[in-house]
Amino acid sequence: MIKKVVLCAAALVFGTVAFAQTNNSTINQVGGLFGANTASVGQAGVFINSELNQLGSNNGGTVLQTGALQLSEMDQIGFGNLASATQSDALNYSDIDQVGRTNTAGNTQSGLGNYSSIDQTSGFFSAGGNQAYTTQAGLGLYSEVTQDGTMNTSNVMQTGAFHESYVEQIGNGNGSYVNQSQTGTPNYSDVYQEGDDNGSSVQQGWGDNYSDVDQIGDRNWSGVIQNFGTNTSNVLQLGNDNASDVTQFAGNNNVSDVNQAGNGNKSSVDQAWGDNDSYVGQLGLGSGAGSGNTSFVVQRRGNDNNSVVGQIGVGNESYVYQSGAGGSVVNNSFLIQAGIGNYHSVSQTGAFGINNSAVTQIGTNSATVVQVSGSTVFP
Repeated sequence: MIKKVVLCAAALVFGTVAFAQTNNSTINQVGGLFGANTASVGQAGVFINSELNQLGSNNGGTVLQTGALQLSEMDQIGFGNLASATQSDALNYSDIDQVGRTNTAGNTQSGLGNYSSIDQTSGFFSAGGNQAYTTQAGLGLYSEVTQDGTMNTSNVMQTGAFHESYVEQIGNGNGSYVNQSQTGTPNYSDVYQEGDDNGSSVQQGWGDNYSDVDQIGDRNWSGVIQNFGTNTSNVLQLGNDNASDVTQFAGNNNVSDVNQAGNGNKSSVDQAWGDNDSYVGQLGLGSGAGSGNTSFVVQRRGNDNNSVVGQIGVGNESYVYQSGAGGSVVNNSFLIQAGIGNYHSVSQTGAFGINNSAVTQIGTNSATVVQVSGSTVFP
């Protein structure tokens, strides 16, 4: 939704540039064999437009605009790529495309109604490449980063309100770090990673936070910390040395959903105040770091805590701790384990509340259930 608003505003604003243009700049460079290409543009005022195209060798870039109603595009293709665009005040638009070798980009925007997009590829016999930075400030921010191959990293920091961010990475040294912040307004983030040394960390601030992280193969890890507000997080990991941490704090209706599939799965969910819900599904079967499912769920001071854990594999372990905020709290814990060497531990506390625990184990199992103040156990 924010994307549509920002892009419509940008289309409307920059459609009037033809009639009220203050500054206009266009630079096209081609380059020689393994030499030259640099460019620098600095502009001020309103209704500012810049376009910078470079093709081969030791590319550069740098566009600095100030004022309001600014548009910048930058295209680079081969070898030493670098780019940076710095814009200020309001209704800024920036787009950076890079293709091959040691890519780096920038994008720093300020004010409100900012849009940023960085698209990197790499190749051309690269032993490096890809990095991206986006820093935005103000309201109504939107950012999108797409990277393709070799030593990917991305860093998006947004501040203000009505954030959105998407990061997509595909191959090799993946990273990603998204930090969204500010008071009482909805943050949204989406990170998708595919192969090799995956990472990811999303930290969101006050407001109706939502995060979605998908990872597919190799050395996966996630992390999501959400703070105040109505938090939701979904993490899906599918193969190799998986791990995931989700920490949610003082939300009204915290929900976390973690699905992990093959190899060394591990998950930890920590939720605080509110109507906490957590769902963890793991399937492991060994071979990789950890080589067996482990799940930790801690729900604290929730009104109605619910935890569902399903594990299949060898050496499964599950630990659930639930504590209510007082009064007529209902703690629910449900577990299904199938495999060899399963272990499960549940601890539920709540003054004058109702604790429910259902444990189903298939294989060589052991279970411990501790309930304080109210109890119902379904072994």
